[in-house]
Amino acid sequence: MARIRGGTPARRDGLLARIARYCRRWPADRSRARPIATSTARFTALLAGLAVGWAALVPPGPPGEQGALGLRTTVSAAARSLPVTLRAARSAHRPSTSSSPSLLLVSAPWVTEPGQADELQVAVQAPSSDASLRVLVYGRFHTRSGLAAALAGTIGQPLLWASTPLSLSQLPSAGLGRLAIRLVLATPSHPDPSVPPGSLGPVPLDCPGGPGSCGGVYPVVVQLTSGRRTSSLVTTLVYTYPRTSPAAVLSPLRVALVVPLAAPLVRALPSPATQATLAALARASAQSRLPLTLAPEPALLTDLAAWSSADRRALDGALRAPDRQVVAEPLAPLDLPALVRAGLQPLAETALAQSCSALAGLPLVPLTAFLQGPQDPETIAAVRQACGGIRNFVLPASDLAGRPCTLGCAAPVALQGLRGGPLLAAQVDPQASTELTAFPHDPVLAAHWVVADLTLAAYEEPSARQPRGLVVAPDPGTLSASELSGLLTGLSLDPALDPVTLSTYFSQVPAGADGQPAERPLATPPGGRVLAVGDALRGAARQLTGLADALAGSTAGRLLAGRLETQLVLAASSDLTAPARHQALEALSAALGDEVDRIHVPDTTIRLTSSQALRVPITLTNQTGMPLAGTLRIQSDQLLFTPLDGCRGTDPVPGGFTGVACPVTLSRAADAVYVSVRARSAGAFRVRATLLAPNGAALVSGRLEVQSLSATWEALVLSGAALLVLLAWWARTLLRPRGRHARRRTPQSSLSARGLERTGA
Repeated sequence: MARIRGGTPARRDGLLARIARYCRRWPADRSRARPIATSTARFTALLAGLAVGWAALVPPGPPGEQGALGLRTTVSAAARSLPVTLRAARSAHRPSTSSSPSLLLVSAPWVTEPGQADELQVAVQAPSSDASLRVLVYGRFHTRSGLAAALAGTIGQPLLWASTPLSLSQLPSAGLGRLAIRLVLATPSHPDPSVPPGSLGPVPLDCPGGPGSCGGVYPVVVQLTSGRRTSSLVTTLVYTYPRTSPAAVLSPLRVALVVPLAAPLVRALPSPATQATLAALARASAQSRLPLTLAPEPALLTDLAAWSSADRRALDGALRAPDRQVVAEPLAPLDLPALVRAGLQPLAETALAQSCSALAGLPLVPLTAFLQGPQDPETIAAVRQACGGIRNFVLPASDLAGRPCTLGCAAPVALQGLRGGPLLAAQVDPQASTELTAFPHDPVLAAHWVVADLTLAAYEEPSARQPRGLVVAPDPGTLSASELSGLLTGLSLDPALDPVTLSTYFSQVPAGADGQPAERPLATPPGGRVLAVGDALRGAARQLTGLADALAGSTAGRLLAGRLETQLVLAASSDLTAPARHQALEALSAALGDEVDRIHVPDTTIRLTSSQALRVPITLTNQTGMPLAGTLRIQSDQLLFTPLDGCRGTDPVPGGFTGVACPVTLSRAADAVYVSVRARSAGAFRVRATLLAPNGAALVSGRLEVQSLSATWEALVLSGAALLVLLAWWARTLLRPRGRHARRRTPQSSLSARGLERTGA
């Protein structure tokens, strides 16, 4: 529930009770659910609008008191040390309505040198007839943390000068609803300058050391009061000296600007709006002659058919302009530590290698990779061998352990505790990225803040003899063409800054040049996020790796494997939602299945009719149209194999092997592999024949029907003995007398016959 501000406690409690009673009226009957849901939504929107309006409607204080923005209207000794709160500074740059006055910065000098006036041009939106404008200038910042505090809403610098409230008609018009604010500056060398009509001043600068000590960044607040509403615009005045002046910065700050030519959730074919944004960024990059590093999303470069010819020319001009380099980053936004924890280290390396392949032919930053998001030592070790070996990394500042940089991380560091030796890492400056997104509706003001922040980083160590530098890399989708144009203009005009490419940054700025530790370990990411589809990705990666190894012998096979690997990397992208990732994995599985289905091990029937080994052909078919290499493996405890023709036996037993593995190269539609086999037992049984990829992954398999009638010599001897016994029994049975009287002869009749013979005798 939105926070309700203002009113008495009893009134707030009564309003909350009414909301609770209203919400409990939600019916169980679905027929009434829709109208009550609509009413509830309208009521909630009304409450939110009232809360926002109530928070913004704060009457300004009387003269001499602290108003809505916490700005003093009088200059006094106490006000010089009083922090100034600017909570409404950023809200002033939201789209305004007819009853909401606001200010937009249209133009301002990027730097002001001695003898020059500072002129701001602001656009006043929705002013009232009694609107008045006031300008306040504060003391210069001494640290970047002070500038960050001002951006967040608090200025802790003393107030140097404040104008009286001026009606809008008292200021010169710059046309198209713009007002010109000319500030005449007073320095020790020009202590009492004349103030022409229409100008304001003189504004005394902060010069504690006399002439030549005024350089730095001064906050300037333009306050607009219209009726009971007050809005504020906070910008900066950058006062510098030419490089030929003794008061100039001894060594200009190297600034390596990395421009992302990418957008979130864009893969292969960008939407028209995204395409227009990227084309505008490309044109802004191509029009500048400053050294610049681009970070194009490789997937965008692989399919530019939907781009107009003018946009393609602009993109090509930006990528191939002089003093222009391209840095490699993973093919898609990936949670690399989660991939490594899931056992997908090869996929992490493949994502970076695919990017280098897609960027081939462009001026690639040598031996350098740009990784966004949290990283750990295992991730760095997994990807350091990609692209022929990575030696330099560009990482977020939060990836490094230890205390944060006190004066800004203005030099690379050597990474400690890595397998394979230390690597060099440049930290992306987080403050500059924050400033670019602080004013989404005022790109000119955002660019001025970034240039002022970089200038302040140079003035933090104006006498440093060793080169120092910062890497500025906005997040994808947060940099507009207007901001980029303004940023490039400011970098080219500021004598305290020296724009360079990433390779120049690593070659010119030594580790530890900013006075910070030259070696730092990588921080361990908090927690260990588990990859939700780790099993599916592992299975697809294993099958894809096997197919890629099998088809690696031809250019067409390598191209096919590259396309499938791209699908696998995109399916693992952290930009995808769960349904989108599931759909991507299904598409990848279908593509892999289509290719594997073109390879067959047909079912074969083998008849073994003797105890001797037979040379049996196993036919393999390859309909991919590309040479395929692998190994045919057959395994059965009921068969005995004898290796031949380059085959090797597996699982040895007395007399041979129960398995065989034969290397095969299928360069035709059908090829036969011969194996020498004999049966260890009689009968009919099935045997599985599997075609393996060079990495051992199973591609396809077939079934062998074995019909064995063979026997061993032991079985023949036993069978022959049994046959002899059977024949002897049959012979005895046939030769034995079988007459009727012989069968009825008894011992008694035989004795009687013998007695008669004796009596007769």
